[in-house]
Amino acid sequence: PGCSVQLYDQAPPPKYYLSMLGQGHQSPYLQAGTALDTVQQVVVDFLDATLRGSGPAKAAIGRDGNVPGSSSLFAGSPPDVAAGPCPGAPG
Repeated sequence: PGCSVQLYDQAPPPKYYLSMLGQGHQSPYLQAGTALDTVQQVVVDFLDATLRGSGPAKAAIGRDGNVPGSSSLFAGSPPDVAAGPCPGAPG
């Protein structure tokens, strides 16, 4: 997670940090369930909001990314994860 925070901090806006609670690195993308559903919906919301300028999609990002016991979405750096070393990342 520290590496992902470092990369996130260096990315220009618009951006959101989706923290998947209790998940491994690949499981939210490969295993059917709430985590995969959340990732898919937040990505669709983000693309609709950013590329199409959809106000409802922008409002939905926070709702769809904050699932109690499953995920938390941040518009800034997540408060519970410190940036850590990320070999090969831009300085």
